[in-house]
Amino acid sequence: MVDPWRRFHVVYSIEEADTLLDLLASKYFKYIDVCYFTCISLEKLIRTLDVRSASAESEKESPASASGELLIRNLHHALSKIPPLQQLGEKSEFEMWNASGVFAKDSKTETKKKRKDSKTETSDVPSSAIISKKMKLKFSKAWMAFLTLEPLPIDVYKEVLVTLHQAVIPYLSNPKLLSDFLTKSYDIGGVISVMALSSLFILMTEHGFEYPNFYVKLYALLQPSIFIAKHRAKFFQLLDSCLKSPLLPAYLAASFAKKLSRLALTVPPSGSLVIIALIHNLLRRHPSINCLVHQEEKDQTAKNDISAKPGIDHFKNEESDLTKTNALRSSLWEIDTLRHHYCPPGVQVKYTYLFATSTLCLCKYSHPIFM
Repeated sequence: MVDPWRRFHVVYSIEEADTLLDLLASKYFKYIDVCYFTCISLEKLIRTLDVRSASAESEKESPASASGELLIRNLHHALSKIPPLQQLGEKSEFEMWNASGVFAKDSKTETKKKRKDSKTETSDVPSSAIISKKMKLKFSKAWMAFLTLEPLPIDVYKEVLVTLHQAVIPYLSNPKLLSDFLTKSYDIGGVISVMALSSLFILMTEHGFEYPNFYVKLYALLQPSIFIAKHRAKFFQLLDSCLKSPLLPAYLAASFAKKLSRLALTVPPSGSLVIIALIHNLLRRHPSINCLVHQEEKDQTAKNDISAKPGIDHFKNEESDLTKTNALRSSLWEIDTLRHHYCPPGVQVKYTYLFATSTLCLCKYSHPIFM
């Protein structure tokens, strides 16, 4: 087995340990028991990190006196090198460094119980399902311990958020444990919220997580700066998916459509293409907001009001409360102005897509080539 003290020195190295970690990953992380003990060691190191950092004040030569940010980077690098636990079938077997290791010892009581019911059971090595369950538990504990470290360096923080939904969430024993970390990241705003959206969306749609302020925060992200953000393509695809449910109330769908419509006046031409596709999909999926295409003033009280002048847009663009935006009293007049856009070869042609008979795929219009 790999010496745990070697892992200790790798993590607490005063220099970046990329070479050693790459060697560890290439030669030893193919063994499931090595990954298992690595997760245990990393969790213990992270849990004792604060204690060691405090004691480092009196002992300047302590391993914990290394740079805090470099220490966190080494921990993250080590965790990210642990290969994801693939979904193996019943006949699949994990490769082990020591076949008579922890999995066999932990399974003695289980095999004894099975032998009472089946005389043919003779193996001390548990099934792949049991090993997978144990590995997921240790993998989850290691990651949850790492995410409690504060503050994470901004580059590590962003890298974690970008890879979390693919490299971590599918292999956790209970993905809902990430809810606090993700909601806190989502509430920060800006690019951090955009990066946290993918993982938070997975928790909501696949694991039953409820977040009442999700659409309020999502609405707040619709700013001109999002159209030049690095991860804007993924954001627009997720935005389209988040607004797909037919159970969304009309005022919410109308608020998003109107907010996007207003942004079409200020964003680059490539952003206008995405906005047209998003609004088209909203109109197709939510027939209750089709009144936004052409709406006349029908409120008699508004007609009698002197302050209600003809041509006034009732939409409150700066309102954060989606129930008070008055979007349903407005219209998508901003989209009509795109017919006179200064870049006619692009936007004017895509304007006709508003009248398509089916929803549009955002992958085509949010591709980096067009953004």
